[in-house]
Amino acid sequence: MSSNKHTDILVIGSGPGGYAAAFRAADLGREVVLVDKDPALGGVCLNRGCIPSKTLLHISKVLEEATSLKKMGITFTKPKIDIDVVRTWKSKVVSQLSSGIGQMAKARNVTTIQAEASFLSDKEVQLKTKSKKESITFDHCVIAIGSSSSIIPGIPMDNKDVLTSRTALELSRIPKSLLVIGGGYIGLEMGTVFNALGSSVSVAEFLPSLLPGADADLVKPLARKLKKEFNEIHLSTKITSVEPAKTKGLTVKMEKDGKTITKNYDQVLVSVGRTPNTKNIGIENTNVKVDGRGFISVDKHQKTNVNNIYAIGDIAGNPMLAHKATHEGKVAAEVICGLPAAFDAKAIPAVIFTDPEIAWVGVTEAEAKEKNIS
Repeated sequence: MSSNKHTDILVIGSGPGGYAAAFRAADLGREVVLVDKDPALGGVCLNRGCIPSKTLLHISKVLEEATSLKKMGITFTKPKIDIDVVRTWKSKVVSQLSSGIGQMAKARNVTTIQAEASFLSDKEVQLKTKSKKESITFDHCVIAIGSSSSIIPGIPMDNKDVLTSRTALELSRIPKSLLVIGGGYIGLEMGTVFNALGSSVSVAEFLPSLLPGADADLVKPLARKLKKEFNEIHLSTKITSVEPAKTKGLTVKMEKDGKTITKNYDQVLVSVGRTPNTKNIGIENTNVKVDGRGFISVDKHQKTNVNNIYAIGDIAGNPMLAHKATHEGKVAAEVICGLPAAFDAKAIPAVIFTDPEIAWVGVTEAEAKEKNIS
């Protein structure tokens, strides 16, 4: 393994946080290397998250608007959906944006490397590609490696009919019936898409309300509408088993009010939140502190307890939002370059792209009650 590479600033992860940090540091005249394990830049948000889901939510919105004209005396014939063309269109949108980020990196002389990065020490990272391993030393490092879908123990994730948000967005087919496990924003956005494309969608949420964390009165109009559109919504419901059904699809057992409900579905989408990606990056070879949930602890300058290592985005704690990551990336880059910068957001806006959309900023009613704010 050769160690002949050295860079001033190494950014690991090219999502909305990583590329923002890399570009800001390069604009400030620093030498930057940006490493990502994927061939396409942009991270989860662009390639397997926000952007593909928004392109598909656009389709569902237009389909719904067309249907709603019926009340005004205008009727269309039932739409024909060519899922292959839909998939191609979605991928084209994603690849256009991703290549745009690649061009912006080139224009700024940011070196991009496709490799798996893992720490050897507080000053050195191993880069593993298909053909070789090499190492790179750095003066400063920004960790921006994001998060991935959480899984529920006991669910056969290797079954092709058990989807995560990532595989659901690949749209390999439109299931006749889909159970979404988790009534958070990812589950409801994906449920909206599959419902518009013709699936019969059901939701099972462990907590007593949809979109836990959002204000109950904001969720009400959406819950009312989804009750009409979706097949079933089960709240306060625990999934006890998911197994291949005798013929095809999956048999799901759930517990609600002390009773067991058994149902068959074509496919199941598991969307029960996201987990920080701290596991396979050799963080244990550094002195960087990681908390009990796997988040890297940082101060308001995005600095870890190790003086030359910073962390931004999902890996640095909630809320896991792209615009938060972008701002943190900018802060980290400016701090490294000696500018006075800090992450001192008074409030971070949140938005859920269901229909109706839900957005808020600042303290929610539930948080205010918890903190005794009158």
